[in-house]
Amino acid sequence: MSPLLYSLLLTPLRHLFQFLVHWYWNGVKTIFHFFILTLESLDLVFAVRVTALNLASPLYQDYSLVGYAISIPTRLFLVIVGSLIYLVIFLFFLALIIIWYLIPILAILGSINPKAVNDLISVVLSYGLLFGI
Repeated sequence: MSPLLYSLLLTPLRHLFQFLVHWYWNGVKTIFHFFILTLESLDLVFAVRVTALNLASPLYQDYSLVGYAISIPTRLFLVIVGSLIYLVIFLFFLALIIIWYLIPILAILGSINPKAVNDLISVVLSYGLLFGI
């Protein structure tokens, strides 16, 4: 194969492969890294795992009946609130990764048939607004 033919055929394929690796592998890896950093910073505030492990132990080592009566509901509340916040953060990053995967596909489909992509986006947004997302 001549170098010109080789260059004309394989250079676009190499660039396409580099784009796909950059977009789908490195992009999602960056989003996942930011997700882990977000969870680590939230864990400094909520400490859900540590609070759940110490659920039955009293706050400030107050072993009286009042200490137990205050600590168990307080720690249970912290575990529930922290878990709900973790769930919201997880769902946000999951939606972000799904949108990240769909952007190139929607761009290609939009260049082929823009009306279909507009209809798809409007349906997704209407369902998102319907469910309060």
